[in-house]
Amino acid sequence: MNFQKIALFLVLLISISCFSGCMDNSGEVSEPVTIKMAGGTALIPIIEDISKEYMLENSNVQIEVTGGGSGFGVKETGEGH
Repeated sequence: MNFQKIALFLVLLISISCFSGCMDNSGEVSEPVTIKMAGGTALIPIIEDISKEYMLENSNVQIEVTGGGSGFGVKETGEGH
């Protein structure tokens, strides 16, 4: 049991260390980024709400959400969209 706690702690520590290197702390706005999301229509209201909140905090990011069903999302991803 003690070994599992230590292993979990180490995995979390390594994960946090890896992700902290991905953060941009310069305080400057990065160049504009557009993220296109497509997929099942059931989750669109939730994804749109989350996207709006994210765009408020990250003014350089534009998120486009499109429905069409899960097959549509898989097709778009396969085509590199």
